[in-house]
Amino acid sequence: MGLREYAIMWRHWSDHPPLPLMVAGYLGIKPKPKTPADNESGLRELMGMFGVTPDKLAAGTVRLA
Repeated sequence: MGLREYAIMWRHWSDHPPLPLMVAGYLGIKPKPKTPADNESGLRELMGMFGVTPDKLAAGTVRLA
């Protein structure tokens, strides 16, 4: 998605927000704030997809380009 498509979508959503966002706003439901632990587990999961583990990274056996 390019910047042009994003701007078109943003304009549309500002006039017609998605229904789940409208209902959540009406009911006062707010998303749970993300904690640093959430971010760390996501990073570990992403690294695992590429076969990189924290111990390999610390040992220097993984080269980052």
